[in-house]
Amino acid sequence: MKKLVLFATVLTCCMPSKKRASSTAQLDTLVVNMVDRVNAYYLSNQIDSAKAYLLGLSDTVKQVHYDRLTLHWLMNRAQVLNYENKPDSLVALLDSAVAVSKGKQITKRDLLNFYVEYNGILSNLDQVDSALVIANQAFMLAKQVDTNRLTQTSLDLANIYQKLDDRSNTQKYLTQAWKYADREPELKRYIADLFCEYYYAAGKFDSSVYYLNLALQDTFWTKRPYELAKYMEGSGVLMTEKGNLQQGMKFQLRSKSILDSLGIHNAFTYLNLAETFLKLKQYNKTIALTDSARILLGQENDPNEVRQLWYGIADIYKKIGDYKKANIALDSAYTSYATERDSSLLKYARDLEAKYAAREKDQRIITLALKNKVSLQVQNQQLLIIIVLIIASLATLLAAILFWRRRKLQQMLREYYLLCGCAGPGEAKR
Repeated sequence: MKKLVLFATVLTCCMPSKKRASSTAQLDTLVVNMVDRVNAYYLSNQIDSAKAYLLGLSDTVKQVHYDRLTLHWLMNRAQVLNYENKPDSLVALLDSAVAVSKGKQITKRDLLNFYVEYNGILSNLDQVDSALVIANQAFMLAKQVDTNRLTQTSLDLANIYQKLDDRSNTQKYLTQAWKYADREPELKRYIADLFCEYYYAAGKFDSSVYYLNLALQDTFWTKRPYELAKYMEGSGVLMTEKGNLQQGMKFQLRSKSILDSLGIHNAFTYLNLAETFLKLKQYNKTIALTDSARILLGQENDPNEVRQLWYGIADIYKKIGDYKKANIALDSAYTSYATERDSSLLKYARDLEAKYAAREKDQRIITLALKNKVSLQVQNQQLLIIIVLIIASLATLLAAILFWRRRKLQQMLREYYLLCGCAGPGEAKR
């Protein structure tokens, strides 16, 4: 990381102008290295490392003023914020990326990659209308500059149209994505998975299972057995709910086998299988699996999940005619509900207490602020009164002085007229 930052800084600060052409090539190399390194962090789920690496590059990005580097850096930062679920910061960052994407140094291929990433983030934020506009722009650009990206852009459009429940366009772009799947083979699983959902919703279960099997053949699952097991279990439960019991049972059993090999025994897995065998009228297996689910309940910590499991167990015992165990399970469900309710009430009480404590603190702050304001106003009024009194006193003093001087002047004039024997103003001569 440090080598990359130092390398870019040297390029901008120490390189003579005659080597500017080579600096562009070196910066392009920096862009490639950055993207590859961040992708490696993502694939190994080292999000904190990716975040630290990108933050370490921030000064370099600001110094070099190279649009391609800035755009890719912003989008990688956006991916981190998207992972951290910080929508407000993410939106601001995306606005900056949109502005940079219009720079002269941005190639059409850069723009295409930007649109693909931008669409993915918009879709994750459920901004479907905006995502559709960007996805269409990416699709048209892929036709012009990089037909290998037609796989991704077609899949993106199919995902959006599925959200919009536009079945015609969903099928259109899924077919397009599958046509070009060999150009981006890592996407085959996602295309097959979406095909599976599409045909499942349409009630075409054979086609749905066909694509589901294709999705399960992907090498992606080899390093993620737990995720594979949960994916298969969910698919199996959906099949049984739609009446496809045999296929649903097969997927659920394969899921349980993988979980058993991992040493994972989950009450919900056993209960789901018990319900499937109940529908198949295989009561011995139903009872065995239900009893196992009841034993495994001790591992569950979530009161809500415990209550759901007890209700499910009670329902199965009731259907197979074991009313004694059904009533015991119901009692346990009620006990779990009371525990959950008490826990919820306690949490509510604590939240309420914290809320009113915060409100009381705010009220004290407001009251103190009002007191300070009133005190300041009183002080200002007192100062004003003092100033008025001083001015009034000075005015009175000045008036007294003027009056005294006038009297003194009149006295002097009278004395003068007496000495010279003249009549004063307003007096008749004698």
